[in-house]
Amino acid sequence: MGSFYLILWFLVTLYASTKGVRFLLLLISAVSILFGIGSYFAINLISRLMQKYVKINRFLISALLFVVVMLLFTSSVTLSYKIV
Repeated sequence: MGSFYLILWFLVTLYASTKGVRFLLLLISAVSILFGIGSYFAINLISRLMQKYVKINRFLISALLFVVVMLLFTSSVTLSYKIV
């Protein structure tokens, strides 16, 4: 049920942004929450598959995937500082 409200929030904010650019700031929170939830499910799925087929400890796989996601964030944040 919670995902319904997040998607509704996302869609309503997109509609509101057609009425004014200031409403795009409301979209940042919804996108951040949805990205975090999606990352959790993706990391969980990949770690289960890797544990099943590669026979590596699930905690180690989760930690490595977390580091990879953080490296992706670091590059985008560094790039945004260069733009500003």
